[in-house]
Amino acid sequence: MNRKEFLAISTIALLGAESACAADKPSLYEQLRLGLRVQRPQDLGIIKKVVELTDSGRLPYSIVLGTFQWARKKHAKYPFPYFYKALQIRAKKIGVDI
Repeated sequence: MNRKEFLAISTIALLGAESACAADKPSLYEQLRLGLRVQRPQDLGIIKKVVELTDSGRLPYSIVLGTFQWARKKHAKYPFPYFYKALQIRAKKIGVDI
């Protein structure tokens, strides 16, 4: 195997590994639903609205993710109420109602 063949094979292998990792990543909806341990239908509706606002660009992903991580650290058993209240406060500062 010469150098060109090695580089071509290595590049293909790396690109394949990247796309496989991206395909395994859960959607924002699934990440929030599972990570916040949401069970109630009204809470699922709130999660759907947050995802829609994020997908439309009105609510920055960084705010959602930061609030998600904070809420999980704050209360491991049932972090959703912490997430929802904190996200409402942070979103209101940028003019978005949840």
